[in-house]
Amino acid sequence: MKANKLLIALSTLLISYSAAGEVHIEPPAVFFSDSAETVSSSFDKKTIRRKKTIAIGLAITLGPFGVHRLYLGTDYKVPVIYSVTLGAFGILPLTDIIAILASKNIEQYLNNQQIIMWIR
Repeated sequence: MKANKLLIALSTLLISYSAAGEVHIEPPAVFFSDSAETVSSSFDKKTIRRKKTIAIGLAITLGPFGVHRLYLGTDYKVPVIYSVTLGAFGILPLTDIIAILASKNIEQYLNNQQIIMWIR
């Protein structure tokens, strides 16, 4: 009976693809009501950690050109301004790195259209 239940659960996994090409797999809550929340929350933490790491790496290497802001989903105008001013002479990428490191959740910086992303 457990094998049959597991087979049904595996065949009904919810698979979705994000715009960045990431694959999200969530088990159906009908079969794993307790474990579905823990699986999705640990996956979210791993994804957030990876996004933060990539954004910081891009800010360190290509920060004056605003490439990290493109990765986070900003409009193309923001990196143009970063490039023209070289990231306000390196101040904006440095403060972006500090803001990303200090935040527990990077979602507030995703698709942020402001030049200074940490100001609301």
